[in-house]
Amino acid sequence: MYRWYSPYHYYQHHPAYRNFPAVDTTILEGSVSGFQILLQQSQVLLRSLENREFAKQLIETAQKGHQQQVDQMIQNIPGFTSRANIQYTPTGIRFLLLLPTTTETIENPDCCSMSLELKWGT
Repeated sequence: MYRWYSPYHYYQHHPAYRNFPAVDTTILEGSVSGFQILLQQSQVLLRSLENREFAKQLIETAQKGHQQQVDQMIQNIPGFTSRANIQYTPTGIRFLLLLPTTTETIENPDCCSMSLELKWGT
């Protein structure tokens, strides 16, 4: 009978021997609140992208390589207030949504982000 032998010794950590700070959920709660805002903003963005004319104009502008115009089109969507980093390729577009810096209810506007990747070609 053969036994498998590992040349590495694994040290088991026992949680009782480690000191952790007290649990504070304040930061997580802020991130959750911020992410809910991003979810609402993503709905506004997606509803605009459902409009065929808007989508066609966005794709044509992106295919011409006009980054500033693409950014402007997205920022001019009624009700869309998020900061958005937009990248596109011949086959799709990627939005990185960030909270507006003027969000008063969130202590840290960089608490969270949302990435949307949409395909528009093959």
